Amino acid sequence: MEPIVTVIIPSFNRAHLLEKTVPTYMQEGVKKIILVDDCSQDNTSEVVKRLQKQIPQLYYVRQPVNMRQPAAKNRGLEEVETDWVYFGDDDSVLYPGSIERLYQTCVENRVEACGAIAYYMTPGEERLTLDEYIEKHRKYTNNIKDLVNVETMYAKFIYSVRQPIVVPFCHAALLMKSDIAKRVKFDPGYRGNAYREETDFIMRCSAEGAIFMYDSRAAQINLPSTMATGGARNKSVWKYKRDMIRYNWRFLKTNYPFMKKKFNLQKSMYRMQWDFMIAFVTRPLKRFFKKVAG
Repeated sequence: MEPIVTVIIPSFNRAHLLEKTVPTYMQEGVKKIILVDDCSQDNTSEVVKRLQKQIPQLYYVRQPVNMRQPAAKNRGLEEVETDWVYFGDDDSVLYPGSIERLYQTCVENRVEACGAIAYYMTPGEERLTLDEYIEKHRKYTNNIKDLVNVETMYAKFIYSVRQPIVVPFCHAALLMKSDIAKRVKFDPGYRGNAYREETDFIMRCSAEGAIFMYDSRAAQINLPSTMATGGARNKSVWKYKRDMIRYNWRFLKTNYPFMKKKFNLQKSMYRMQWDFMIAFVTRPLKRFFKKVAG
């Protein structure tokens, strides 16, 4: 595979993780990795200098002020010169060969984007090899609604599929054509916890004609929360939840007209927002009672 992919990794106060995560993105087909430092207050710049000695393809950009992930990704897009771009995370590792698999799926199916499976490690699982971890958690499904449901805005890309499938939207761990990404860009209005910023971007790309697929042979694995400290998440749980409700509504106001036409939605956007808030309240209660009963 020719080096035709640029990887963009936004980062904030994750210097302690970069030497573990960033090298995993330097895969076959990758020409450059752009790490956008969103004005970190730790020693990110020093760690990047060490990494650049091992990975000369690593390019460093520092934001003058903290502007959150959407703005950081847009800044990274300004530096992209390749035909394809992959969006990574500073607290995730990329399974070997993922870039090539995603690219092959896009080319073979003549689509503009393809997302990977998204795993989330629990504390202690970082001691497993990636192959051991994936084998432990691999579960197959034939039902696309296990992965994504536009009517309820449910998404859980932790299931494997026998072959790549077309999806309404996918996880943010995705490879896509850079010309569409540059044209659409991320909405910097998603601040706080930036909930829905990636889904908003993907849905607006879809409105521009992009087709998204899902290929579980590629995998991005999030490190456990005990390791992935730092980052831009609000310390206040209530502020985080408030942002979820606020930005879900922002997402619907922007994308509902397209979604209604594209996916033949039966609910109004007001009902979708109401159902989201109800589920938002009841899910933790269900988990609590299930835990008590178990």
